[in-house]
Parts: sequence; structure tokens; C-alpha cells
Amino acid sequence: MTRLPTTRPASSPLGKPADSGRTGGGQVPGVTIDPLRLLRKYKYLLAASVVVGGIVGVAGYFLLLKFFPQYTAVVIFECEAAGKTVDDPDVDSIDKEEMDRFMRTEWSRMTSERVLLDVIEDPRLPQEAPNWVRPLMRGASIDTAEALKKLDDDIGASIIPETNWIRLTASYYKRDDAVGLARLVRENYKRRFDRDFNANVRNSKDQIGRSITELDREITSLRAESASIVQESGVDSISEAHSGKRHELELVTASLVEIQSEIEAYQSQISQDEAMLASDAGIVYDNALRADVERDPLIASLKQDIVSSEAELRRLMLQGIAINHRTTKSLQARIDGLNQRLADLREEKLRQNFDARLDSYRQLVRQRRAQEADLLTKAEELRGQLNDLTRTLGELEDIESKIQQAIVRKASDKARLADLTQNTTTTRVFVYQEERRPDSVSFPKIKIILPLSVLLVTGLVSGLVVLREVLDQRIKSASDVAVIPRARVLGVIPDAAEDPTGISEIETVFRDKPDGVIAESYRNVRVGLIKAMQAHDHRSLLIVGGMPGSGASSVTTNIAFAAAAAERRVLIIDANFRRPTIHRVLGLGERPGLGDVLANETSHEAAVARVDDGVDVLTAGSARLRRFEQLSSEAMSTVLADATDRYDFVLVDTAPMVVSGDAHALASRCDAALLVVRAFGEKRGMVARLYNELSDHRAELIGVLVNAVRSTAGGYMRANIRTSHDYQNGGAAQAGARAKDKPTGDKTTDEAA
Repeated sequence: MTRLPTTRPASSPLGKPADSGRTGGGQVPGVTIDPLRLLRKYKYLLAASVVVGGIVGVAGYFLLLKFFPQYTAVVIFECEAAGKTVDDPDVDSIDKEEMDRFMRTEWSRMTSERVLLDVIEDPRLPQEAPNWVRPLMRGASIDTAEALKKLDDDIGASIIPETNWIRLTASYYKRDDAVGLARLVRENYKRRFDRDFNANVRNSKDQIGRSITELDREITSLRAESASIVQESGVDSISEAHSGKRHELELVTASLVEIQSEIEAYQSQISQDEAMLASDAGIVYDNALRADVERDPLIASLKQDIVSSEAELRRLMLQGIAINHRTTKSLQARIDGLNQRLADLREEKLRQNFDARLDSYRQLVRQRRAQEADLLTKAEELRGQLNDLTRTLGELEDIESKIQQAIVRKASDKARLADLTQNTTTTRVFVYQEERRPDSVSFPKIKIILPLSVLLVTGLVSGLVVLREVLDQRIKSASDVAVIPRARVLGVIPDAAEDPTGISEIETVFRDKPDGVIAESYRNVRVGLIKAMQAHDHRSLLIVGGMPGSGASSVTTNIAFAAAAAERRVLIIDANFRRPTIHRVLGLGERPGLGDVLANETSHEAAVARVDDGVDVLTAGSARLRRFEQLSSEAMSTVLADATDRYDFVLVDTAPMVVSGDAHALASRCDAALLVVRAFGEKRGMVARLYNELSDHRAELIGVLVNAVRSTAGGYMRANIRTSHDYQNGGAAQAGARAKDKPTGDKTTDEAA
């Protein structure tokens, strides 16, 4: 049988570039968590955590309400811009930066230590907040340090966003005490603010007056400096002189550009004429030169003589004088001489005129060069003068700008001084809302406690779920293999219990249940496997399990049946000398096999048994002849070489890697290898170690096949399995219905269908 052609370049078995790095010792990276998978898997647990969180929240709310209630009294202060009153608010003129700074200052002042000490020293405190004061009394006096610390905890202030309001709060478990504390803080803060504000007004007026005097001196000095600069420049108007010099420079520049253009044109003509003089082809005279030559008197005279002689010759010929007559011949010779002389004279005059024109161009270039030099010198002088004027003008403009700024600052200071003078008793902080007895508690709040409790309980349960998933190192699905460095997943086989068709023998499910979901999974594996084997023209494939129970033998038999269904000739070699199962699952019984062939007790052809169309089997052989060392012998290499010459695929089943080293011996003799792991049976670290060990052998490691994957691991596997089963069964039912409805005699139509 001919070998299948190579259809892929030798890059990597599955079309993915092989990783250059190596990771030894079974190292695996961080596990990726699929939130949707976890949600589907633990949805009932998470739902229960939400209910428990709600119950805990409600219970906590009532406990806090009974034993730790908090009442809050609120005072709202309104801040006004500097120099404004409540009756005359001018929003457009408010300095927002200054206003923000002022509000932050007062917000800090309300809860400052100075104000709180005033409250503690206020004699009304025991009457306003008796319950609050009682624990702080030390005899007849209050423990100031302890009271200050407690008051700092119970009093708070904050700026209400997007407003000019400051909110002052006093909290305590007795509502009347909270109101009393708020009242004392409000009054002591307002008293201290009004006193400090009046002192600040006086200081501000003195400071503004000094600033106005300083600005007057600055304006006078700047104006004197400006007059001195104008006087030193020697012109009446710097601006007019600057404009005049700039206009003059523009005219000189335009003239310079025009002269340079003429020089370029003359120079171009000179270059053309000199090129014709140096050329072997000679000078090509233009029409203008030729017209000038034709107007020359000598040329005109010769042309007239020629015309007269030609007229005389025509007259003689009309009189019958022969062309060979002495008179006519003499006249013809004279005409030829005149033509030759005309041609020579033309050439001489053309050259003279050409040379004269070339000399005139050169003279014009010299003249224009001289003019260009004069204009360049003049332009440089004008630029220097213009730069001096520009610098002087800039200095004057800078001085004028400073004068205007000083005038603006002076006007602003005068306006501020006038405002302070007119509003000496105005305060910038007003009480917008006084404290009032609270109707309800400020803590606890059910709308905060309940969601927070649900969030905490659900978050704790979610964290434990994620922690469990992270700590669980078992292979559960293909995604757990994909996180292993360099590991490639060849395919996934669902657990037998997931197949709705009902499976009795998993080892021959592809042959017995070809319409089942597991059979379809093996078809998908077959596509990737054949593609990978063809890419490097591989024939022999070692199928090895990680641990006992991984299902490597059932994978071997089903892949064999799947490949045979795709018209490939397949040989199964049972190289598991420790616990051979291939002969049992295929109903062959004890018979000569691989052990007998390696011991030279029987031939390869005699030991091979046919079990199905396209599938042959070489069993493990007689028990007494199964010696493990034979698997690493040259005889084993000979058996594989002979088998790959006869079959499209040779599938070798062997003992799990964890319990024996047979797989290492066979991996050095087979073309490719496939590692089979069982879901929930092997751990990632072990699979990574086995994968790296197989990668070190001659056999190219095609990838990992995850066997017996259960839908309980989450995701959409169960829905996909049900969809696949329904689709195939529906198609089969429709086909059967069509066959039943067709007439018996319509053979042609039935065959076509």
C-alpha cells in the first residue's frame, strides 16, 4: 500500500509553533479560572450564600439597632464669597479657587482642637449633653484629654459637593445629647470665627493699602524707563520707524529676487551656448539669429545679385540659347559662386552674431551680479536696523504690559479696599440650618447593612470556591492541560455516562455505537491525528496513559476503528506486557503475539489477527514469553519497521508511564506519541512531568488526549452533547421516514437518495 502524501510543512504537529523554552519538574503556571464555569457549577451554593447573607444582614441590623444605635444632629453652614452679602450674590465675580480654599479652611476649623477645647470648657456642656459628659467626669472636673479624644470621634464636618455648604454632624446614642453637642460646637465655632474674621479684615485693609502704594511707585518707574528708551533711539515713533524699515526691506528683497531670476535666466542661456560650442555636432542657430543675419546689407546685396543672375539665365534660355553654350555656362558658374559666397557669408555672420550675443549675456550677468551684491549689502543693513527696532519695540511693549498689569492690580486692590470699608461687619459664614432633634437613627441603616452582609457572605463563599479550584490540581478538562507549558491538546473524549445512546463496552464504542456522541468525538480526534501524522509522514504512534485507569487501551482500539472507517489500514500492537487487555476487549483470547515474535517463536504474519475491515491486531502474546526488556531491543525496532511498511497506521498500546518505563523504550522507536490522561484522575504537575519526559525521546509528541471528561466540570459540554445527539437521531429518523414513504418499485429514486 502506498504511503499518504505529506500535506503540511514540518513545523509542529498541530500547526502551532513549538515552544523553544523548556519547563522541567512538572512546573505549571497559574491556573486560569473560568467565571461562567464556576457560576454554573456552584450556582446553588452561591444562591444559598445570598440567602444566608440576607438573613445575617437582617439579624445584624436588629442587634445593632438594639445595642449600638447612633443618632446624628446636623448643622449646615453657608459660605459666601469675599466681599459679598446674602442679599447681593454676584456669582460671575466669585473667585472659585479662593472660595474653595476658604471652605476647606473653615471645614478644618470646625473640628479643630481649639474649637473642641472651647466646647469642653463651655460651662453649659453638662446641661446640654449630660449622658455624654457623665463617663468623662473625674470628680468635679472633666478629663480634658479623654473628652477631646471622644469629641473628636463624635464630631464631624464635610463639604457638600457642588454647593457652598459645610455640613457639621454630632453623633451619640442619645438623641438629646447629640443635639446639645451640635449646638455647642456651632456656637463656639461661630464665636471664634467672627472674632478672627474682624481681625483679619483690619489686617487685610492695611495690607491692601501698602500694595496700592507699591503699585503707584512701580507704574511711575516703568513710565520713566519707557521714555528713556524712546529718547535713546533717536526717533519720534519707534512703531513708525519699524514699519518704514520693514517696508524698505520688502522692496529690496523683491528687487533682489527679480535680479537673481534674471541672472539665472542669463546663466542658463550661457550654459546652452557654451555646450553647443563644445559639442562635436556644432552650433545650432536659432531663428532670431538667422533673421538678424538675413537683414545684413551684404547678405541682402548678394541675394539681389543672385536673383538678377538667375533672371538673366532664364531669359537666355527663353531665347533658345543652349545650356551648354559658353554664355549660359559662364552665367551658371557666376550664380554658383554667388550662392557659395552667400552661404559662407551667412555662416560667418551667424557665428559673429552668436559670439556677440554670448558676450552680451556674460556682460549682463556681471552687471546683475554687481547689483545683487549691492542689494544684499543693503538688505543686511536694513535687517540689522530692523532687529534693533524690533528689540526696542519689544522692550517698550513689555514695559507697557507691565504698566497695564500694575494698573489692573491697583484697580483690583482699590475695589477690595472699598468692599472691606463698606462691609466691615459682614461675615462670610452663616448658619443655614440649625441643629434639630433627629427622628430616626443614623446607624444602623438596613439599606446598607443588608447589601453589605450579602456581599460579604457571598464574597467569602466565592473566595472559598475560587481557592478550592486553584488548589485542586486535577485535570478536569482540556483547559487544565492547556495551561501546562508547551502542552498541546489533541482532543477530548466525554465520559461514557454522558452519551445518551447508552454504552456497554467503551473499548469498542466507535464500532458498536457509530452514531453516538463519543464516536463523534473520536471522529474529531481522528481529523487532528491524521493531520499531525501526515505532516511528518509518521506511521507508528505510541498511545500511553499517565496512570492506570486512564483509558489508553480503549483510546487505542477506538482510534483504530475510526481510522479504518476513514479507509486507512491500521495495526494495533499490544505492548503492555504487564496487564494486556487488547486481546480480551476484542475477543481474541490468549494467542501468539508480540512476545512470541520478539522471542522468534513465530513470524509477524502468523501472529497478526484480523478483527475488522482495515483493523489488524498483534496481541501481547504468550505470558511466558512477555519479557519487558524485549521492548527496547532491535527486534522491536524490526517489528515496527515491518509494520509501518504494511500499514498506514501502527498504534502501539503500552503500560502507563507512572508504573513502568516501557513507554520510554517504545518512544525511542515509534514515530509519534500520544499521552492519554483521565479527567479527575491525574494532576497537572504529574501530566507536565510526563509530557516533558515524552518530549525528550525520538517520537514526536503530538499532544494530550483528555479522556472521560464529565459535564459536571461546568461549561457548555452537556448542552453540546445533547445537541449533537438530537441532531444525529433527528437526521436518522427523517431518513427512515423518507425511506418508509417511498414506493417499493422506485429503485432508481431510492438509490439516488
